[in-house]
Amino acid sequence: MSAMQMKLSGIGLMCWVAAFTMGMGSSQGTSHAPMSIEALFIYCGLPRSCDAPVSWEGRPVSVWGRLDPLNIFDRQTYPQLPYEKFRLVDSSGRALEVWPQTKDNRTVFTKLAQKPSGGVVINGRLVSVEMPAGASCKLGLKVVIDDADQIGFKAD
Repeated sequence: MSAMQMKLSGIGLMCWVAAFTMGMGSSQGTSHAPMSIEALFIYCGLPRSCDAPVSWEGRPVSVWGRLDPLNIFDRQTYPQLPYEKFRLVDSSGRALEVWPQTKDNRTVFTKLAQKPSGGVVINGRLVSVEMPAGASCKLGLKVVIDDADQIGFKAD
């Protein structure tokens, strides 16, 4: 087997594992073990151009990473912002934004303050994000949560 075939075979296996972990075709996609941010990006085929169709929009996801303490934006701390969000990061330098959309997001940020440096597990839904850059456009993603109970902590 050539090096290229081995690489493609490895990528195919990673995509299969990511798809299996996501619970494809299952309404209980978040009942499986959480994915890494890297596995989520592979599953979603990112980066990709904005005009590429996506099949993962709105799907449930369980993903884990470390809370980025410099990227936690809540209205209690930053009342001038029109949004509230926080960011997870992984050891590869990948980042994933999480956007709470609860009636009162204070419960989300209070829960996050319980363990700011450990692993965080988010059970939410995938939303595509278009990121224009000059004449081109790249597609990204964010995770939306509707309740503080969609946040858990991973043992270190």
